Order: sequence, then structure tokens, then C-alpha cells
Amino acid sequence: MGEKEKSIHSGHRERVRDTYRKTGFDGFSDVTILEMLLFYSIPRKDTNEIAHNLLSEFGSLSGVFDASYDMLLKVNGITGNSATLITMMRGLFNVYESNKAELSKVVLDSGKKTSEYCVSRFIGKTNEHLYALMLDNNLSLINCVLISSGSPNTSTVDLRRIIEQVVSSNATSVILTHNHPSGVAAPSTDDINTTKIVANALKYINVRLLDHVIVSGRDSVSLASSGKFRFLFR
Repeated sequence: MGEKEKSIHSGHRERVRDTYRKTGFDGFSDVTILEMLLFYSIPRKDTNEIAHNLLSEFGSLSGVFDASYDMLLKVNGITGNSATLITMMRGLFNVYESNKAELSKVVLDSGKKTSEYCVSRFIGKTNEHLYALMLDNNLSLINCVLISSGSPNTSTVDLRRIIEQVVSSNATSVILTHNHPSGVAAPSTDDINTTKIVANALKYINVRLLDHVIVSGRDSVSLASSGKFRFLFR
């Protein structure tokens, strides 16, 4: 492949990736979805024709993902790496759906349940981590998202990431939780400021911050349950 052809393919791939980053798969054809997937197993070849070959052979996008490794290898242009990548997708879908189903069984409708869940997130963690728990109208856990991690004494809040996760998961409320690996489960000035900032940001999109739970070992402190800090969650 000449340098000019490499440049054309590189530019095309970046345009496809850029469109995906902006809109997800909205408006993508099945061919383009497969073409993009194959970018990651076929680095220096036009994958559009191979995507067409796959759909012609198996009839649909789901048919491609349901195909076995050996069946995929029979398609012109498909290598062992590509066949492995495609068969991985079906396994990933199953793991994803199973994980979502398990999370939906977690209902954080009491301080005790919330505390127990938050403490469990930090077992074995030696650095400070900040998580945002995404909840639905029934206070069922949709997702637990790592927002930041840092040194044993510092953690930063990424408002943009929190908002993006709220929107993508369609959450109606959020619980923050972070740990103090080498200290006590008591809020610092930074913790209070973080709570204020996140609560105010969420109000703009009509989402409520329900609590901020601080964990140290097996101990935890709920700011929403503390009379001193309850005003932060109104």
C-alpha cells in the first residue's frame, strides 16, 4: 500500500471514529459498524469490503456475531485476529447484560444498604477513589462509575464525566462515595466543597444528589444522614 493510500484510509478511519464519538452508532449502517470494529484487528487495509463480505455470508449483523470462529475464517479477508475479535463481541454482550441484571438487584433505599455497598467498593483499595452511583426512580443501582483515583490523600472530581454518565445511564439520582485509605471516615473541607459543586451541577439537569458516603476501612460516614451536612442535599 502506497503512502497516499495509507493517508486516505487513515483519514477515513478517523472520520468514522469522530462521528462515533459524537453520535454513537446513530445513523451507522451495519456495514459501517462492522467496518469500524475491524479497524482494531486489521490496521492497514480497507475493511469496508470485508464488512460487506461478512454481511453477505451471514445475512445480518447479529448473524455475524453469532457465527463461530471457524465459520468466520472462511470469509475472504478475515484473519484469526478478526475472527477472535468478532466472537468476543457476543461474549462481551452476555457479560454486559448479566452485569446490568445483577446491578439492578441492588436497591439503595436505606442508609444501611448504601453504607454496606459503599464499604464493599473499597475493600483492598490503598489509594483514594471517587465513585458515582447512578440510580433510577426506584433507587435501583444502574451503574457504579469510577470518577477519579489518586494518591492516598487526594482525589479530584470530574463534573463532565459525572454528567455524561448520568445522561447516558438515564439516572434520576446520584450517590457519591470515596475513601480515606489512611485516615478516618470524616469529611474534610475538600469533601464538603466537592459535595456542593456536584449537587449544584446536578440540579441544572434535574437530578438529585442523595448522599456522599466517606469510607475508611469498615467505617463509613453518610453526609446526608448527618444533621450538620444535610443541607447540602436539599
